[in-house]
Amino acid sequence: MKKRIENYDVFKETISENNVLAMAEQLTMYETRFLICYMGSSIQKIYADLCVDIKRKNDINHTYSDSYDLVQECALFLCNHYGKRLNDVLAYDKKDKAITVKIACIRAMSKLITRKTSDYLRFVSLEALTPVSEPSCELEVDVAKDYTVYDSIVES
Repeated sequence: MKKRIENYDVFKETISENNVLAMAEQLTMYETRFLICYMGSSIQKIYADLCVDIKRKNDINHTYSDSYDLVQECALFLCNHYGKRLNDVLAYDKKDKAITVKIACIRAMSKLITRKTSDYLRFVSLEALTPVSEPSCELEVDVAKDYTVYDSIVES
């Protein structure tokens, strides 16, 4: 039977040290799954890596991917709000719309996601380069040129 990662009952609880990691993992999965339709393949890779990291987090030999940074960022944000619930209002924006703990956490994660995806799009891995796709740099060779014919035409 397939093991399910989702446990949305965690969202109804008060934030404490016992459930911060579970909340952070669920919020991160929720947000990355939502962003797949907007950001495409880069966030899809982050989501796939995140699923593997969460399923294998109890494995001693597992090395976490860079996607797990999102979970840690979310957990760090939630640690600042112990004793509150995810739907508690932190502040109001310019249009008097309530900003809850959940929305503020998602915004903090979104900043990290956009930073990661922009770096992902900008840089090329050296292992991914093949001899065909490598940029070619041609060196100019100094060739001694004979100007005797030119000089004879100019003199006449």
